[in-house]
Amino acid sequence: ESCEIEMEEAESPTPRIDESDVGNPLAVVDYIEDIHNHYRATE
Repeated sequence: ESCEIEMEEAESPTPRIDESDVGNPLAVVDYIEDIHNHYRATE
């Protein structure tokens, strides 16, 4: 049995906190270890 859920539009769009880092490959350095740990844990 499927159930439909209606979603309302958000009043304001989600802020893009990484906007200033787009195109900056060094920006990932701050959290790459966390990303690797997450993927190792989920393998």
